[in-house]
Amino acid sequence: MSEKAEKAKFAKYYDNAKEKKQLAWHHEPNQFIPFIHESRSEPGTAIDLGCGAGTDSVAIAKLGWTVTGVDFMEDAITMSKETAAEEGVSVDYHCASAFDWPEDTQYDFVLDSGLLHNLPREDIVKYKQKLLALLKPDGDLVLAHWESKGDHDRLFGGPRRASKEQIVNLFAPELSSLIKYKEKYVRRCRTCEGKTCDNLGQFCNGVGADISIGYYWFRRD
Repeated sequence: MSEKAEKAKFAKYYDNAKEKKQLAWHHEPNQFIPFIHESRSEPGTAIDLGCGAGTDSVAIAKLGWTVTGVDFMEDAITMSKETAAEEGVSVDYHCASAFDWPEDTQYDFVLDSGLLHNLPREDIVKYKQKLLALLKPDGDLVLAHWESKGDHDRLFGGPRRASKEQIVNLFAPELSSLIKYKEKYVRRCRTCEGKTCDNLGQFCNGVGADISIGYYWFRRD
């Protein structure tokens, strides 16, 4: 899928969401953020790739980190700035593709809560190269990725799914240290299965009835 087509797909999601809590994706900060913070002697620099409505980037900034947020959707950047203002923190937000983001700065902490599982297969290698270019030696990567539980959700259940084994193999050997992993199973409406839901009177945004989310914390060797 081209970037233009991908933007058109996400534009529908943002058009259907009058406020950030109506978006289909994560509404709570990534659960590994406090662990990253506690593992370091002092706050460092972080970049949130595909920052969405700013949930994660704002949570990191509230801990005293210097944070950059990048998303290719203008609506996402607008929501992110509103979230930062509401929480009284400063985040350097930019509307740009993660692939176009300059590599002249490396970060202590790189976070992805949805970029990888929306990429076409042909961009996966380029994605890894970009992460490695942005991540400092001994830096931390946190990834939230929808997992596959079988052919049905892998082929038909919204964004591209991958297993834990596939994710670990993707980041090896540079990110062979998997510090922490957790799986979260989320049951969405079984009636609509991602279509218009008559029971709730709202749109489930095509993410499927059941979601298994894998949370990963890698440290660069």
